[in-house]
Amino acid sequence: MKRLLIALQKLFVGLIFVILTLTLAISIQYYATTIYNEPNGKPFEGNYFYNPYAGFQPQTLKANFHAHSIAHMGFTNGSNKVEEIQAFYKSRDYDIASISNYHKITVDSTNLNYIPVYEHGYNIKKVHQLVINAQNVSFFDFAGYQGRNQKQEVISRLRKPKSIIAIAHPKFMNGYTAKELKLLRGYRLIEVFTRYRSTTALWDSVLSAGMPVWLLASDDSHDISKKSDAGRRWTRISANGRSADSVVAALQRGCHYGVSNGEISHDINSLLAFNVKNDSIELLLSNTADVIKFIGDGGMVYDEFYRTSRALFAIPKYAAYVRVEVKTLSETILLNPVVRFNGKELPNMDALPEVDYLKTILARLFFVVVSSFNLFLLLLFNTRFRQKLRLSLIFPKI
Repeated sequence: MKRLLIALQKLFVGLIFVILTLTLAISIQYYATTIYNEPNGKPFEGNYFYNPYAGFQPQTLKANFHAHSIAHMGFTNGSNKVEEIQAFYKSRDYDIASISNYHKITVDSTNLNYIPVYEHGYNIKKVHQLVINAQNVSFFDFAGYQGRNQKQEVISRLRKPKSIIAIAHPKFMNGYTAKELKLLRGYRLIEVFTRYRSTTALWDSVLSAGMPVWLLASDDSHDISKKSDAGRRWTRISANGRSADSVVAALQRGCHYGVSNGEISHDINSLLAFNVKNDSIELLLSNTADVIKFIGDGGMVYDEFYRTSRALFAIPKYAAYVRVEVKTLSETILLNPVVRFNGKELPNMDALPEVDYLKTILARLFFVVVSSFNLFLLLLFNTRFRQKLRLSLIFPKI
């Protein structure tokens, strides 16, 4: 019994040592914490309407930017080889099938138009981002708790001139709150269709705050053998070519839409034309839809059209934005919103919030104190350190 108690005591002490070591390593990351002021924001306003589908061409590219293969010696969640995943998406007529492994860029030398993507983030709350058209990998993150300031710091470091950042699966483990998404800057896309629940409510919160953030529809597949995991969500992009720069430019403009289908991997319906004339939206689809919904501020449904392939909707004077949702059998299509603006430019999503330097200094000093105390506790495990400490307490130097 005594031996068992001694063994348990050693196990407990060892566990405490491991915990303290991990917390020390994690706490050091927080030296980089920056405190940002809350940016000013207001609902979309103006006498003009920004139409993301101006110049839309119905010959779109079918894309999935979020899929995982076997990577990092199998330690991450991926069940298939890269070649198997690419063959799967090619058989389902995807024009773009990017592999987005964690902190790893997959290169396809056989495809000149391949768009490199990786998923960023290794923290406990699954606060992740997709870096589309990534040129290099950033390993900077906050592995523990992430508030708005930590999330903003990560996004600010991920931004690159030719890349575009998407918020990945925001509802998964409640990684992002509506308030945070309304205050964060530097991202341009949000995964609205994902296998971790749709996030239209969060998206409407962001749009209602006057932020031109466009949707993304992604599989986030980890195993192509699971029917619900792969080939069920895709983004249709109207780009001026197949190059990565052309695709990113179209995503920046919002000239794309998202599709989700729980049963099949091909389109039942598609967008043919979308125009804004005389404060009205003219919509034309390739096939008859069960219902076409016009949705605005806060997710309010303004109007519905049934069993038709076209619709003419007069934008209410009080509406800051209007987005369209189309349902046809098992398929749902989400369109990016028409938003009010001044006729010149949309709110700048790339301008980062101002830094509060005093609070930043105080926050970093706080984490220095925390990690120093953590280090002190670790040193107590060292016998010689304990002896010196005991002696210094008994015989302090005068």
